[in-house]
Amino acid sequence: MTQQQEGPTWSPEPGPAPYAAPAPQPPAGPAAPAQLPFGLTPDDLTGALRTVGRSLVPVLGGLTVLVAAVALIAAPDGHGGSLADWLRTAVLLLALSFGGRAVVDGSVGIEEVGAELAVGLRVLPLVVTVVALALVARANTAAERQTPSTGRSHLLARSLVTGLVAGVGLAIAVALSRTTSAFGADIAEEFDGAQVEIGAGALGALLGATVLVTVVAAVARARVAGPLPLPAALAAYRTPERAAGVRPVLATLSTFLLGLLAASAVGIAVTFLYRAFLTDDLDGGRWQALGALVVLGVNAVLVAALTALGVPLGVTASGRGDADVLDFVDDVVDGGRNAQWTLFDSKVWLLLLLVPLAVALATAVRRSLRRPGAAVGTSGLKTAAVIGAVAGLVAALLVRVSAAGAVEGSAAFVGEVSASAALSAGPSLLWAPLLGAAWAAFAVWVLRFGPTLALSLPPRLARALAGRDIAPEWAAALAGTAPAPAGTRSSAVRLGAVGAGALLVLGALGAAVVTAVNATVFSPQAAAEEYLDALADRDVAAVLDQLAEAPDAEGQLFLTEQVVGSEDYSPISDVSVGDVTEYGDAAEVDVSYSIDGQPFTESLPLVAGDARFGLFDTWEVATTLPTVSYYAGGELGAQVAGAELTQESYVALPGGYVAHAAEHPLLTSAPSRFMLTMDQSNSPSMDPTVKPQALSDAEDAIEERLAECAASTSVPLTNCPFLSYWSSYSGDLSDVRMEVVEEPQYSLEYDSYDGVLDIVTESRGELRLTGTLTDTSWTGETTVEPYEDEFTFTMSGDVSGTGGDLQVGFDD
Repeated sequence: MTQQQEGPTWSPEPGPAPYAAPAPQPPAGPAAPAQLPFGLTPDDLTGALRTVGRSLVPVLGGLTVLVAAVALIAAPDGHGGSLADWLRTAVLLLALSFGGRAVVDGSVGIEEVGAELAVGLRVLPLVVTVVALALVARANTAAERQTPSTGRSHLLARSLVTGLVAGVGLAIAVALSRTTSAFGADIAEEFDGAQVEIGAGALGALLGATVLVTVVAAVARARVAGPLPLPAALAAYRTPERAAGVRPVLATLSTFLLGLLAASAVGIAVTFLYRAFLTDDLDGGRWQALGALVVLGVNAVLVAALTALGVPLGVTASGRGDADVLDFVDDVVDGGRNAQWTLFDSKVWLLLLLVPLAVALATAVRRSLRRPGAAVGTSGLKTAAVIGAVAGLVAALLVRVSAAGAVEGSAAFVGEVSASAALSAGPSLLWAPLLGAAWAAFAVWVLRFGPTLALSLPPRLARALAGRDIAPEWAAALAGTAPAPAGTRSSAVRLGAVGAGALLVLGALGAAVVTAVNATVFSPQAAAEEYLDALADRDVAAVLDQLAEAPDAEGQLFLTEQVVGSEDYSPISDVSVGDVTEYGDAAEVDVSYSIDGQPFTESLPLVAGDARFGLFDTWEVATTLPTVSYYAGGELGAQVAGAELTQESYVALPGGYVAHAAEHPLLTSAPSRFMLTMDQSNSPSMDPTVKPQALSDAEDAIEERLAECAASTSVPLTNCPFLSYWSSYSGDLSDVRMEVVEEPQYSLEYDSYDGVLDIVTESRGELRLTGTLTDTSWTGETTVEPYEDEFTFTMSGDVSGTGGDLQVGFDD
């Protein structure tokens, strides 16, 4: 065995640790996005831009195409517009759809007249509103699914940012689209000194778009995000029991609303087709009406639905103005007007109340067969009433049209002038919520009788009302293979339902027949044509019977058979009826006719009268007959058809008249022909002249008197044109002989003041006078010598009297 050698042993000494490779580090990621208030990020801002672009740009493009199509088809030549016009109009419609206003602002300065004006119009084209908000909801739903919100505050903030982007973008587009010319009409060129801009209000577009887009975006995102935690104060009211009670109410009301809107839409479509193709109401404007229906179709449906519920439609107009005209005219215009139309104005329109009644009963059957066992108590009825009131008020506000305008300015010789006016039209804001609440409560209340109604109706009708989602137990019950889960069959209910259905069908058919008869037999055109025919036939009784305010024919000469049936009257002829414009209980019909071959065209106003049998329309002519205002101020009177006119105003039929000169000893006149149109009065105008026979008799009398004067043998003469007491000669003349060397030229003029014929000298006459002159001088010596001299003389005087009793009087 080998023994090891002993010595010191080795041990490690402390020193640096051996090298170890560093552990690999993960790569650096992107920097965390900067946080904005409410958890917003820059991506949310860009996302809002994308969402708004995807929502509103397609709407704007579609409106541009629609405006271009309507303008190119329906606008007059030269006013079809350009791309800029179509785009500006599309921006205006989009602004209106979000609650903005169409505005006209500017100034007018023509010579010594200056004014500032501002006009605004607000009307929501709800078709555009619905489409735009539907696209907003769709885009926000997609954005929320792609990038969910982190919480309620983040969701609301993102919705608000989307609304602000939409509002600011629309406001900028509105500001850029204002113009002084549109569709080929330059206002500045048409009216010198006018600087007027048309467009939309930027502020209204900003606020409306911001609010509506924010609300729709929030609702759309909330549906995707699911139920969000509510505040503690509200969470206590969200219980399963309350939710179970509200759910059937909401389902019933939604079915009732959809049915009512569907019935209203069908009615609007049928009305448009009827007026467009079966009447001439839309001739020349069919494309414009179609364009308006495309844009305002939802408005029309809501108005029809509210009308069917019995909500009155009203128009309120007010105006105010003041002027400082030479410091004594103030408050020249101050007042207002209101008009209202309800179903109770016509018994026929009361049949429309059957529509919501039928929809409510059908809703009860449908909901009962689809969701059997749904119970609605008193609280449910109250909830339904509240929902109906809110829905009615919102619908009335959405379709309301308002306009306002103001002008301020000055003019020479007038002073400072200012005026303002406002108009509001739409369903009653009082009755809309009240009737909405009543019908909503009724639709929910009648749900209690849904099973009984379903069992009492014919099975096919009940299954048709229920649709495909009918509950199995009810399908078996209607097939007769199983007992009904609720309700009982009732012959009385069945009879009532069948009777109500028959009444509804008969009412619809009767309303269609009455409407067709009113549109043809009892239309404004027919009333206007009947009135014109009565005028052409000289039928005074028929004319007076068709006037809304007929005058009293007693003592009216021009309404008597003596005048109307005479040759001195020619009635209107070639009558024809043109287009009609209806507005409520009034209408205007374009009519044309001729008087003695001269054509006339006018607008004949009519008003609705009392309905015949409570069903058929009657129309009365809302105008007065023209008048003949005769002024008997001249010496010569006038007569028509042998009857002498006195100084008064006569009511007369339109047409041509001939007035003749009344009997007068000296005067006569050519017949005076004058016309009376339906809106213009007139009177005869006599042009008196002296009768030729009277002139001849007067001349003979003057010549006779002149001969008598010339045959005189002594001077001075009396009632002669020469050698009167004032003639210039001296001494005493005897053996006087006179000879008219040259007869004077004269004319006769009628003196209306004295009623005589004035003798007016045109050229002087000459007279030779011979005789014996005896003269005594101052010394007393008397001389007798021949006398001869010549004189010029005039024929000044008059002739009075008539016929064979004429007196000639000469001036001294």
